Amino acid sequence: MMCAKSARVTVRRCGVGGMGGGARRAVCSVMIMDSSWCCLQNSQIDETEYQSPGIRLIENGKAVIERCIFQRNGYGIAVDNNAKVKVRGCTLKENNHAAFYAGWDASNSEIDIRQCAVYGRVWHSSDRPGKLSECDNRFTVSSMTQSSMSVDPEQAADEAKEEDGQDLSWRYGRTPGRKGFIAPGSDLGTVRERMVGRRMSFPDLR
Repeated sequence: MMCAKSARVTVRRCGVGGMGGGARRAVCSVMIMDSSWCCLQNSQIDETEYQSPGIRLIENGKAVIERCIFQRNGYGIAVDNNAKVKVRGCTLKENNHAAFYAGWDASNSEIDIRQCAVYGRVWHSSDRPGKLSECDNRFTVSSMTQSSMSVDPEQAADEAKEEDGQDLSWRYGRTPGRKGFIAPGSDLGTVRERMVGRRMSFPDLR
């Protein structure tokens, strides 16, 4: 789903993303760009490609995300440029690299995260948005302000059990074999080129 120009979009009680693993994964679940605004509530965002986020905000995009689940994405939420996002009461788990990603040009971006549960790695790298606010969140590995760190599968699983009574040990420290973006110039057209290759440069982790 793409929100562009001056779009105003509200999504409630939906599943957004791919249809499953492998070739059935989505390039990106939600793309918010230009001066668009999006509100997502009570939805599940999952099954994006190996290095792709569930939600990506670039340029002057803004979003409010409430009571959503982000899982099996490359990253849960990614910001760059002047993007602003408020995240409330969400769960981020089983994402391949990290729950959050701040792009190389994210010094003017803002993330406000409250009452969320993050299982596994919080940040992909030491990069952070220009303004970061957080309150009443639960983390199994590191806090919102700490630098990224490697996930200890046993520790994360034990802590996850304490949080919600589930054995999540098999979910930590593993990434699927799916790789990379669709390259600019592919036959999928300029829309996907813009979604994948523009403004936010993700590292090659292959």
